[in-house]
Amino acid sequence: MIALLIVIWVKTGSGLVSAVGTIFNGIGEYAGGPIAAFFSITGTMVAYFAAVVVNYGDFSRFVRSEREMKLGNLVGLPFNVAFFSFIALFVTAGAIALFGEQLVNPADIVERVDNLALTVIAAITFLVATVGINLVANFVPPAYDLSNLIPSKISFRSGGMIASIVAFFVGALWVSVVSQIGIMGFVNTLGAILAPV
Repeated sequence: MIALLIVIWVKTGSGLVSAVGTIFNGIGEYAGGPIAAFFSITGTMVAYFAAVVVNYGDFSRFVRSEREMKLGNLVGLPFNVAFFSFIALFVTAGAIALFGEQLVNPADIVERVDNLALTVIAAITFLVATVGINLVANFVPPAYDLSNLIPSKISFRSGGMIASIVAFFVGALWVSVVSQIGIMGFVNTLGAILAPV
């Protein structure tokens, strides 16, 4: 993302900073107005992190001290969210300045930039990010949850295998069923289910 930002900044020059303002102007009208739109987006962010928060013990069980845990959370959560939100803001603004349209998918932006080195770096980065996110959010928690359910019969490894098999079927249903709901609807529904937990 940093490499993409640098390439876009070089191509747009001083137009990048002025393009940031166009993002905050917004396009279209949200039914409840800007305040309702803000709370809707905030709710989606909370729902997105709900699964990780519910399974917090799975990530903190191996820390050596409380200080280490606090430092890891500070660097890993608010710092990363702020840092990558800043980059996403400028990359999206750069796409508006370069191509005249708002592109929010980094893969679409990389495709339009048409730089082989950037494309290779982006492909590797997207692969690593996808694997990392799925390990943290979709593999480790269910593997430990299943292992904790029947510790004498299910190990972390076998819990992970069960989770992987279930995930395969969920992935198979994604294109035909879940994608019809849309990612925002899916995340918000998941958050609404996990919030009471």
